[in-house]
Amino acid sequence: MLDHRRRFSGFLLKDMLVLLFIALLMLPLASKSLEILASFKRQDSSIGDLLSLEKLKRELIIADELDLGLHELSFKKGEDTWRLIYQDKRLYLTPGYQLFLDDVDDLRFSVENGRIYVEYYKDEKYEKHLLR
Repeated sequence: MLDHRRRFSGFLLKDMLVLLFIALLMLPLASKSLEILASFKRQDSSIGDLLSLEKLKRELIIADELDLGLHELSFKKGEDTWRLIYQDKRLYLTPGYQLFLDDVDDLRFSVENGRIYVEYYKDEKYEKHLLR
């Protein structure tokens, strides 16, 4: 009876080798998974920016009386006047404070062929998007 307890009291060398073999087989899978997760983190801000700009486009579809400046765009929606302002590395909409872009190095609004664009630098990348 004493031998029976000693036999199952720990891991055998064979068990450790099987465990090591399984871990080595899973290592490439785990490293690829971490690489994919890191790429999502890098793309996360640009996806959020694109969603914000799409929302801004929808706001501007129903806007009237657009007035364009280099770092500011004002428009009327109904009776209210709204201002889209670039200040302190942020693009936000007033009244209130609805944030559209954050950590932007430089931003300007432009008009080409009657269309309004927003151009900005973020994370050393140039982006240009049609707003209206």
